[in-house]
Amino acid sequence: MTNLIFENKWLKVYKDGAFIEVEVLESKIEPKVRIYAKENEETGCWELISHRNVSGYGFINTGSYSGSVHRYLYVKFHEKELSSDIVIRHTCDNSRCISLFHLEEGSVQDNNMDRNLRGRTAKGEQSNKSDLSDDDILVIRKDRYTSHVELSKTYSVTPEMISNIRRGKFWTHVYVEEIWEEAFIEEFSKIHAKDKSKISGEKHKLSKLTEDIVKEIREDRTTAHTKLGVKYGVSDRLIKLARYGKTWWHVHQELIWTPEQITAFVISKGRGWTLK
Repeated sequence: MTNLIFENKWLKVYKDGAFIEVEVLESKIEPKVRIYAKENEETGCWELISHRNVSGYGFINTGSYSGSVHRYLYVKFHEKELSSDIVIRHTCDNSRCISLFHLEEGSVQDNNMDRNLRGRTAKGEQSNKSDLSDDDILVIRKDRYTSHVELSKTYSVTPEMISNIRRGKFWTHVYVEEIWEEAFIEEFSKIHAKDKSKISGEKHKLSKLTEDIVKEIREDRTTAHTKLGVKYGVSDRLIKLARYGKTWWHVHQELIWTPEQITAFVISKGRGWTLK
């Protein structure tokens, strides 16, 4: 990228069409951090395409910092430190946006007020009867371990509401691809028949992997999913889901494959696929 649109002591921002690259100097002795986004022509948002965890939120671990991408960039942009009681708010109400010009400081109360004011119409978080956001729906559907009862306590809704969200009976207009399949719902219901609380990773009855194996799988950037599946006695699909952070998202998040790493891997296997 050759079009430099912003530069300060800690970061440089390059733009090529709608593609945004943010180059961050973490320190004088550590390698540069590169973060990628795509500009939304209608809103001006820089929508993150790298460093996203399984819940869709921007997450980064540089060694000296571990947390949200937009907060990390805000600190570098303004060259300042923030106390833990300060949150970074999106003026655009787009949680995927990392535009340096759509971020501002606020309190937790300010952030909660933003959330409550976001929606006065028909669907999902836009309903004036809703306490959930579209991002909450994504997290609820992505979480394949926590019981309906336990999540209902987290979000202050009924277990029936959690169940209906996961089954796709509510919030049918967002994250349709994350709606639970009936076969998984049946198995999940059996496991949580006695209302067990959060079960994750190798403690989960559906798992044949361990946290150490997941670490090995994510660190291996060259071996095909199929070969690793044979090695660990699981399906190639399970290997792919673990690498991409679709499962085991609660451990080794820093090793979850980014879109760029996925693209490079698939191309290396001769499938001719590129990131869109």
